[in-house]
Amino acid sequence: MPKKGSPPPLQEELQATFEAAVAARATHYREEALRTKQKLLTKVEHILSGVDTILRWERQADAQQKTGSAMDVLIEREARQRARLEQNPHLPDILAKCSELREALVELMGAEIQALPSSQTESGSSGDPAQLLEKPIAEIDLSCRARKRMVRLDIRTVNDLVRHSADELLDGAKNFGEATLNEVRRKLGIRGLKLRND
Repeated sequence: MPKKGSPPPLQEELQATFEAAVAARATHYREEALRTKQKLLTKVEHILSGVDTILRWERQADAQQKTGSAMDVLIEREARQRARLEQNPHLPDILAKCSELREALVELMGAEIQALPSSQTESGSSGDPAQLLEKPIAEIDLSCRARKRMVRLDIRTVNDLVRHSADELLDGAKNFGEATLNEVRRKLGIRGLKLRND
C-alpha cells in the first residue's frame, strides 16, 4: 500500500514521462534553434561580405577620384608657375643671353677643334678631299638634328652639301638655324672643305 503523502506510482511515472518528453522536446527545440541560428549567421556573413565588397569598391572609386583631383591640382600649379615665369620682365633677356652663350660655345669648340693637329682630328680629315666629296653625308659625323635637315634638303653626299651656300641652307629647311650652320661649317672645316661662297 502506498504511503500517505507520497504520489501514487502511476502518477510518478506519468510525471517522469512528461518531464522526459518536455526535456526531449526542449532538446529538439534547442537543436532546431541552433540550426536556425547557424543558418542566420551564414546569411549574415554572406550579406556582410557583400557589404564589405561594396565598401571596398567605393573606397577604390574615392581613391581614383582623389588621384584625379590631385592630378588636376598639379596641372593647375604648373600652369600658375608657367604664367608667373612668363610674367617675369627679364625672361626675354635671359633667353637672349642663353642663346648668345650657346653660339659662343659652339664657335669656341670649333676653334679648338681646328687648332688640333691633323692626326687628332676626326676620321677622314687626312684623306683626299676629292674622295671625301663622293662619300655619304654621314661620313662627316653630323648630329642627328643636322642630318635630319640634310634629308629635308635632299643632300645625300658631301659634294651635295658643299654646293650649297649658307643662305640656301638657312632658307631651305625648317628649323635650320645658326647653330646647325656653325656645326656644318665646323665639320667641313676640319676636313679642309667649305660651303659655297664661304
